[in-house]
Parts: sequence; C-alpha cells; structure tokens
Amino acid sequence: MLNILDAAQFEELVCGMTMGYADPEQIVNRFITPRVPVEDFAVFLNNECDLMHSFK
Repeated sequence: MLNILDAAQFEELVCGMTMGYADPEQIVNRFITPRVPVEDFAVFLNNECDLMHSFK
C-alpha cells in the first residue's frame, strides 16, 4: 500500500480501532488525555480518485 500512496521511507501507514465500552469502575478508564482534532493529523480517502489526487 505504501508504494501506491507514493509514501516516503520515513512515513508509516497506521490504523487502530477500539470497540466496546469502558468499564467506569476501572481507574485507567477515568484518565482523560488532551486531544487534537483528527483533521490535524489524518487524511481520509474515500475512493481511488481521492487517492490519486491527495498525494500529488
């Protein structure tokens, strides 16, 4: 996929997903971290046309 995206050697393709609900009884699930908007660090491609135009 990285060759299709014409990504530089130092770039990475990363994907993560969590599903379910946090257990409010667990202290780790009460830790709130600051967040930046997703648009500040992610590019979303919906189809091949987007792919061809986004990385030129």
